Amino acid sequence: MILTMISAIPILKKSGANTPHGSFSKWKTNEQQELIEGLLSSEGVGFLVGVPDSGKSTLGLKIATAIAKGDREVLNLLLHTNHQRVLIVRTEDQEVATKFVLKKILKGEDVVTKEALSRIDFVFTGMLSPDEILSKVRAKLKKHRYDLVLLDAYGDLFSRKDSNSNSETRKFLAPYYALASQYHCLLLFTHHLNKSGYDEKPAQRYIQGASALTQKSRICIQLFKAKDEPNKRYLCVLKGNYLSSQYKDNAIQLHFDDCIFKPTGVIKSIEEFGQKPEEASGKSGGGKPDGDKKRKAFESNRNYDELFDPGESLLHYEELVERGMEFWDKSESAIKRDIRQRLASGHLKRNEEGLYFSTQHLLEDMIPDDGLDPDQRTVVDLAPATFGNQAPAGSGPEMPAPDSAMPDAQTSNNLDAVSGIAIEANASGTTEAEANPAIEPDDGNALPSSIE
Repeated sequence: MILTMISAIPILKKSGANTPHGSFSKWKTNEQQELIEGLLSSEGVGFLVGVPDSGKSTLGLKIATAIAKGDREVLNLLLHTNHQRVLIVRTEDQEVATKFVLKKILKGEDVVTKEALSRIDFVFTGMLSPDEILSKVRAKLKKHRYDLVLLDAYGDLFSRKDSNSNSETRKFLAPYYALASQYHCLLLFTHHLNKSGYDEKPAQRYIQGASALTQKSRICIQLFKAKDEPNKRYLCVLKGNYLSSQYKDNAIQLHFDDCIFKPTGVIKSIEEFGQKPEEASGKSGGGKPDGDKKRKAFESNRNYDELFDPGESLLHYEELVERGMEFWDKSESAIKRDIRQRLASGHLKRNEEGLYFSTQHLLEDMIPDDGLDPDQRTVVDLAPATFGNQAPAGSGPEMPAPDSAMPDAQTSNNLDAVSGIAIEANASGTTEAEANPAIEPDDGNALPSSIE
């Protein structure tokens, strides 16, 4: 059957038979699907996440240097490049700090030529707004072809009102996906974890923001910092479309010291992270299997109200299952089984169209907008009195407050040059291209031709 399928392709090509997306003859099947084998795809939008001071930005610079040099490997993983060029957007560190870190990284490299360094372009954001930064990225992509666009960091670039809203997150990411598709490159954001996940086993649910962030991304990797190993980092794949499970179930150990990453050759199971010594051996403190402990915690603490965005009252079954899998890090069968149980208990409801809603959202819709304090009203609880250890349905979860304002991009001194790094902005904070629309902007700053 496989031979039949292969032999049919040239026939379709010669006859000009078209699919809804064009003829097979125009499909480029010989291009690499991975930028870094088993780690990063060659196209799309992805996330590199971790706790503060884990080395996310430094790792990004390490990968960028390898790409620009044309290396065939990075971190002992095969590296496939088409253009040997990288664009780096820096919102947290500006010119001086970037050069300081880069000089340290280069000490760990064998040979770095001026030509290679010239293939790393920078956009230092200064006081630019998120929309202005996106415009600069778009302009750079029109001028050059990149293997990787590193966007450091997501929190400063997010331009919508509520980062915990799925709809707002999808709207924000849409233009970045369009750029990745148009210019066939990977756009990789660095991002942070919630504090609750700092010492826990790597999982998607600990990533700050809405679940749509990981739902939409093609790749998501975490740089894990173990408390008892100060000079060790573990690179884990939290999500990787088309990647083998061996990459998702294990982590690569890296030695990290003075801004230099070196692979140790050690591979560690992700299941070993975030556990106490007695739990790592398969037993909890009470002598029960760790799996039983986790299952009981899931059964007693789950609250499907948490899967709904603010103002969102209805969800399709598939969306509810997907959000539950990511939020609780459970299998599809476990979430589907739990949904059936929650429907039977009355905590979840389903309307005639097959859309699901929670009893808490139903109660919120019934409360009149009369300006009264909630404590002054009497609300009839339509849900059963108890749901295991759940809070009464009338109380509901405390929803996160929308961000009141976007964090400002950090200020740049706008010097004419910082040790060889040219700065675009003039003293007024505007570039020549911005002052004169007729000039096509050359956004970003090429790395200096020499490192002093």
